[in-house]
Order: sequence, then structure tokens, then C-alpha cells
Amino acid sequence: MKINYEFINGEKTEIEVEENIGKWILDSRRVEENLARKERYHCYSSDAAWEGEDYAVPDTPESLILRKYENKRLISALGELTEVQKRRFIKFAEGISIREIARQEGANFKSVYDSIEQARKKLKKLL
Repeated sequence: MKINYEFINGEKTEIEVEENIGKWILDSRRVEENLARKERYHCYSSDAAWEGEDYAVPDTPESLILRKYENKRLISALGELTEVQKRRFIKFAEGISIREIARQEGANFKSVYDSIEQARKKLKKLL
């Protein structure tokens, strides 16, 4: 099988290769062309994710006021929970598993699960 090959200097030539190698080269070229076509139409730059941070304003007065307001609402809502619910919910929100919370407190898994679920429902209602 003959395939066309273009050198880096632009010179083109035909090269004789085995059938299975030629098929592999042609398939890989086809995949590369498809990816290039997709990139042209859907240009995603890995740098774009970081460029936005360079130009973004970290905190505007409006965002600071909204964050302060949301924090007050959250603190107020957490105040409506029992101490056990609050403690368990905060641990759960920090990423500690229910099983680990139950082990730390020497409590039953089901009771920890139920108190976290009750806290969630109460907070959902309040927020």
C-alpha cells in the first residue's frame, strides 16, 4: 500500500508500507482531522479557565453585601436546629461521613442519619 507523506519542509512523497500499517496510519490521520475540525468549531482552550481569574474582580461591594446577608440567614437558620442536629449537620457538611460521625459520637448510624435528614428538611424550609 502506498501512502502520501509530507515532510516538515513541505516536500511530498509516496511511501510503500504494509497493508495493516497503512490502514493504521490512514485511520489515525482521519481521527486527527476529525479532532482538528471539532476544535475549529468548538475551540476550547485549557488556558481559558485560568485567564478569567486574571481579569475578574474578586469581590464587588454588591457581592460582599449579598454574602454577608446569606451568612446571616444561614446562622439564623442553624440557630433553629437542636445542638445535636447542628453539630452533626456541620460535620456532615465538612465532608465527614455519617458512619464516621456515628463512630465519633458512639451513636447508632440510623439516629445520626435521621438527625441529619431532619436538619436538612428544617434548613430547606427556612432557607
